[in-house]
Amino acid sequence: MTHIDLERLGGLRNEIEKAAGTMEKRTTATPPLGGLSYPAFGNTPGSALCHEIWRDTMTEAQTAFEHLRFSVEADVGRLDAIMHTFSRVDAEAADDLCAAAMRSNSLAVHNTHVASGAGREAENVRRAQVGRAVDHIEAGAGGPAVFAGDFNTAEPPEVSRLQAQGWTDASTNAGGGPVGTHHGRPIDKVYAGPGVAVTGPARPIDGGPSDHDGLVVDVGVAPAWP
Repeated sequence: MTHIDLERLGGLRNEIEKAAGTMEKRTTATPPLGGLSYPAFGNTPGSALCHEIWRDTMTEAQTAFEHLRFSVEADVGRLDAIMHTFSRVDAEAADDLCAAAMRSNSLAVHNTHVASGAGREAENVRRAQVGRAVDHIEAGAGGPAVFAGDFNTAEPPEVSRLQAQGWTDASTNAGGGPVGTHHGRPIDKVYAGPGVAVTGPARPIDGGPSDHDGLVVDVGVAPAWP
């Protein structure tokens, strides 16, 4: 049985973030390479060569330091994604999702535009269309994914199958309420899978010639470990 101590992992994540901050300060405080000229190595015929070797060494050292800093910063994001996933689904499913995410280093985006119209018949058509889309998602690789589109209804019933697996409605504003996209109706939606962290509230944008506003949602997926 997979087990993860979220409290301890959160403490580790905070310590890594502190280390990344320290490294960032170290980077900004490092003098430029051009700050030391070759006369500093003496006035012998070999001083210029020594200066060139020093520059090459410093360049390689700074490049290695930057790579390490970026890796440490990425670790913070990776751990955020792991804790986010383990807090939403059972441990075994979260373990599988995280493993798939770290291998794929990608985000699957599923989009749909289902039928409009009022009445029972139109509702049944929408239900069938969303159901087929959910079937497709469930048959996929299982990595980080989002499901978005014009659902022409505020609460697509078949999406509940995904929500039972840890998916969340990411199309909410800062107060947790729905965002209207069509004459105030919240019928354009974005759903985020367990391997995806929603990093900001949803917000509408001008839809231009469309009779719907656009919907912007910020999400994040941790990059794969090297």
